[in-house]
Amino acid sequence: MLGSLKQKYMKLPLWVWITIAAFAAGGLFAYALNQPNYAGWRYGACKVFLEHSLRFPPTTKIFLGGEQILNDRQSKAGVAFSAINTYGSQQVKMFECYYDIGANGAPILTKIMVEDDPMDPKKVAEFNKMLPIILTQKLDTALPKDIPTDLEDVHE
Repeated sequence: MLGSLKQKYMKLPLWVWITIAAFAAGGLFAYALNQPNYAGWRYGACKVFLEHSLRFPPTTKIFLGGEQILNDRQSKAGVAFSAINTYGSQQVKMFECYYDIGANGAPILTKIMVEDDPMDPKKVAEFNKMLPIILTQKLDTALPKDIPTDLEDVHE
């Protein structure tokens, strides 16, 4: 029975096999296009610091993100986000983390900017103590999908 079934499918015309292959390739291509892009540890650590500094982290929506190497020692990561504050209003802000290489060769957090205002150095020092521990964890480094350019594509 299995042998006759195998012979039946092997005798299909060439155009059927080409159609099946085209659909399979199209499906794999669509799957690959829908996979998120990933950034590095700088972006993941910056998201952790962002969530740690917000009053209501579950209300946060991240719109843009990424990281940039400034020179051979310094780098930065940025997150554009919206969050609901204590009064119930939603605000969109930019959160940037600046990193450097310390004397021992380990990365250190030099400053955090929220809407071009530097965060309190004491808070940055506190985050700096957490950085080695954060870097040992598996961080969420998936970048958000691009913002739609057409109004018809905008929906929740």
